[in-house]
Amino acid sequence: MRLRNLFEYSSIEQAKSDVINTINGLDPSDEKGAELIDRIFRALNSEETGGKIEKAFGPPMADERMSDDAKLQHIAKVAKIISTVDSDFAGMNNFLTALESGKALNVGALKSTVTSFNELCNGDNITVKVLNSLMGYGAGIKRKGPGEFALAMMSPNIRLADGQGDLEIDGLGHVELKTETTSGGGRMGMGGPTRESQVAVLEKYQESAPELIEDLMGRKSITLMPLMKLLNQHLPLTGQGNQAIRVAFCKDMFALTFGDNYGSAMAQGFGQQDPRKAQMEFVKYNFEWYKEKDNFSTFIVMNVPLQKILRASTGDELLELYSSGHLQGGGAAFIHTGQASEVYAQMKTSANKA
Repeated sequence: MRLRNLFEYSSIEQAKSDVINTINGLDPSDEKGAELIDRIFRALNSEETGGKIEKAFGPPMADERMSDDAKLQHIAKVAKIISTVDSDFAGMNNFLTALESGKALNVGALKSTVTSFNELCNGDNITVKVLNSLMGYGAGIKRKGPGEFALAMMSPNIRLADGQGDLEIDGLGHVELKTETTSGGGRMGMGGPTRESQVAVLEKYQESAPELIEDLMGRKSITLMPLMKLLNQHLPLTGQGNQAIRVAFCKDMFALTFGDNYGSAMAQGFGQQDPRKAQMEFVKYNFEWYKEKDNFSTFIVMNVPLQKILRASTGDELLELYSSGHLQGGGAAFIHTGQASEVYAQMKTSANKA
């Protein structure tokens, strides 16, 4: 059944009636069915969930309140999503019991560096289906991403955050949530340096590393691993002063994006000869910079296709996810193509690791 426009319902009874009509095989006169719909609406209209709906979708000004009519539209739409999940009466009833008691989600599972939708949902198939069905609800409204409203709605221990991180989760603090709804990955940052500022760094080192700079000037762009091969070729560590030049050069380039402190920490990895080690040190400090800049304490990745959840609270924990095969990639541009965000490390959940 198609969803109608916003403000389609004038009363909660009308909304309930429409939801009943969406459930295949449910007789509107069936007392158990009506009771089930009542429970769904009662759970969504509670002070806890109603408050989260208002926070997610209400007016941007703190002194403005969301109208009861506007709140009803969201309650009805969420109720419709829940009621159309493939379930029998007993399964949905059990889910609602868990939801009303605040136990639908096992928030403790999110403290593990690797977990799953199934573990988060206490192994309950209906809860998993509800979570998946609600993942996209509210995305794009008030700068919220996929999954944020769903998690907050399904647990009293998860709240939509004000300005610091996406969510506030008991035991984890301010949480930055990245939900992967496709197989694609993302980068740890936005924006980046201008191409002109990067060229200025290259020109600064034309005298101290002429062969390297000539090679780089002839390229449209270069990422970290190929850069390391060039550093090992043109500035081998056996040459006097080469290590210092390598570190100083990389520090100046990284500082354009990450500032002197993080730029200096990242650059140390380029003073040795292992390309992958240099890349992973860059990823580590990119994460720490990202965490400080966006003021969160924990980073969570929820991959919908893989039904997999990853957590990192430090750069070292993030590196363990790479080394254990749960994350792949890590590539970043040393010199970007014109897309400045290429300078941030890329991460992608691996399908090769359960």
